[in-house]
Amino acid sequence: MYLAQLYTGSRVNYQIRQSFQPTAGICRYSIIYDLGEDPTTFIEPFTDHIVLFNEDLLQAVEHHTNREGNAVLEQLLYRFLPEEMQRRIDLFPPRSAGQTTSTLYKSEKNISGHIHLFDRKRLYYLRYGAVDQSRLSRLHEKCCVPLLGMSRDEREYFFAAEEMVLSPGNYQQYIFAIFDIQKYFHQSFAPWFPEALARDEIAEHLLKAICQLNRDKAFWIGERINGHLHHHLVRYLIMFFDFSPTHRSFTHEFAVTSPKVLVK
Repeated sequence: MYLAQLYTGSRVNYQIRQSFQPTAGICRYSIIYDLGEDPTTFIEPFTDHIVLFNEDLLQAVEHHTNREGNAVLEQLLYRFLPEEMQRRIDLFPPRSAGQTTSTLYKSEKNISGHIHLFDRKRLYYLRYGAVDQSRLSRLHEKCCVPLLGMSRDEREYFFAAEEMVLSPGNYQQYIFAIFDIQKYFHQSFAPWFPEALARDEIAEHLLKAICQLNRDKAFWIGERINGHLHHHLVRYLIMFFDFSPTHRSFTHEFAVTSPKVLVK
């Protein structure tokens, strides 16, 4: 299960959703419970370290999982819990039930075959911080395991959470890498110093890449495709156009990455 956030202007609506597989190779999601705009209305503080969840919500969650409902809700609604309870959870994190990562890994003969190239590019940057993705083929399949069994919707919320560790100053690097914009530039420094490239040219290639991904049926399998930009892709436009990259000295970067010359 995962927590979805639906934006309508400045308003946010929250839903608890769950991925399921109606047919082989296709994952969709179902809505388990609509929390509205304020999930805290379903949480009643009992003590500093204990809360009581709404009974209807608890029953809905337990109906769709073999885990203890309170533990699931503590994980899903963590940010809405009292600070003291958050600290307790941090000290004693709940154990996940169900298939372990090793079990999932062993059950799939070709994990990468189930993971879209765009997902792999994002995993590669988030794992290694590499703008140059020429060694993407070396991404270990175990890095892809968390995405198994997820609908496209759940995968996008997974990546949105992972991307929160990025510094806004590195958003342009990230965008440059995951949309493979490097292939449009032939400068020798392009793979490691995209900040030195013309920003308007990068923007032009980015818009084309986003439109192409928005039409990619293999990427959106299980999701409906219409003529509008999918809301999950909007955040990448915000990353690029609303934030400036961290200023780096080209001379310094060249000196750091260039082969050292020994002078006798």
